[in-house]
Amino acid sequence: MKIEFENECYKLSFPISKKIKIDNSFLWLIFEINNNIINEKKIENITENSFTIYILLKHFFKEFGTKIKYMYFDVKHDLINKKIHFQTKSPLLNNTNELLNLDIMIKYENTLEQNNLLITIQNNDIPEDLGLENFISKIIIKIFKNLKEYLESQLC
Repeated sequence: MKIEFENECYKLSFPISKKIKIDNSFLWLIFEINNNIINEKKIENITENSFTIYILLKHFFKEFGTKIKYMYFDVKHDLINKKIHFQTKSPLLNNTNELLNLDIMIKYENTLEQNNLLITIQNNDIPEDLGLENFISKIIIKIFKNLKEYLESQLC
């Protein structure tokens, strides 16, 4: 996996040995294989090309008084262009946890020579409590590393 950081944006890319299909089942897989990081998820407003998802992360650094972090995304996937876009929604009312304002784009590229999964993670305003902005980015990267490892184990 190749990881670059530039302009508050992480760019991950990794080759995949076989072709995959970017659809809802691919998205569910991302969440299912990351139960060690994700505490709770709720999916709603499901259509053929979009849905809304609430993801509550495990409570990291609770002993230091940090708030639980959550992500709340509108997710749209474009099957023709093989792209998935996770765009942060407005914070939930009456939620005492802290919203992570991220923008994530997943793009699948396949050629005759190679298949690649490209992931861009834009940190819009990661909270700066205890220097956790880097830690939160590492959690998101770990989610996609888990995906890569799973895909490689299943496709080879």
